[in-house]
Amino acid sequence: MLPLLRGTCRVMEIDMPEQLLVSLARSQWTVTKNKLPCLLGTATAGDTVIILPGGRERDEGYLLPQASPEEILALLINQGKKEGVEQVRLLPRIILMRVPGNLPKVVDQIREDFAGTLVPLEKVAAHRSELRGVGVCFTPSRLNRNIAPEEFYPQALDIPVPYSTLYQQLRARALEYVNQGMENRDWHEVNIMIYDKYERYLLQYKRVMMVLMDLGVGLVLGESWEKDYGRVLLPLQAYRIRLFTFLLPEEIKEILMGLEYAEDGSRLCDLDIRLGKKKGLSWTESKKRNSRSREELARECRTKLLQNLDARHREKLVQFEEELLREERS
Repeated sequence: MLPLLRGTCRVMEIDMPEQLLVSLARSQWTVTKNKLPCLLGTATAGDTVIILPGGRERDEGYLLPQASPEEILALLINQGKKEGVEQVRLLPRIILMRVPGNLPKVVDQIREDFAGTLVPLEKVAAHRSELRGVGVCFTPSRLNRNIAPEEFYPQALDIPVPYSTLYQQLRARALEYVNQGMENRDWHEVNIMIYDKYERYLLQYKRVMMVLMDLGVGLVLGESWEKDYGRVLLPLQAYRIRLFTFLLPEEIKEILMGLEYAEDGSRLCDLDIRLGKKKGLSWTESKKRNSRSREELARECRTKLLQNLDARHREKLVQFEEELLREERS
């Protein structure tokens, strides 16, 4: 729901004939050749990027998805090709950390806590072989998508602690550091109330949770069914999601408004917010209202929401909308 740490791929420098390595690797994995910045920017923590002789100068390498360095070395040994390997070097790993709020304050605190050294971001990204330990890079952006270089804090840390140990310790203290970065800002507890007169609650729930997870807005602390009462005191069924978030309640409200309407303007559901025991926020309290109608504001919120979602989730959200409309019209 709120990923604050992300590991990056392993990087190996192998001094051996390129054709031999590629031929062996392709017998086990799908191998992609590309520029190093592209490979390092899209590879996941389970992937390995291999740099062959001259690859650093050409700024290119090979990506082996879901292959560990141990598996690659085992393949070379088991196939009797170890004599063709002159040298193997594993480059230091990098950890990405999300910190909303005062980033310089958090970076300085982590540097002090782990005896780290400040280094320029470009040194970590392009010359990780010069690191003494693990490189830690910082961004205010969410980590479940590719992050552009300009979204990172310009300073990183070189921390002389083993990767697995450092990752576990940072994960355990991640919320502590987030709270330090937020300084005097409080987290907000909001109750998201889902109403659907057609009782398509499972689909509505999947939509809301997918968006909350994709945007990384906070932590879900609980869920439950509730009975609410309309203006004429008629009982209404609602599903409540209890969210703990560092965003303002008004920002959560605008996200939810983007989910209330389909592309053609059809109303899909009601998504309200309660703050504690209060009824909560009305759409008229949105910072972006500017005397517009609810439908106009929701259309703008929907456009912004789709732009902020990962492409895969954006496509899935449209599919959910189509399914909801089919059920309504059947």
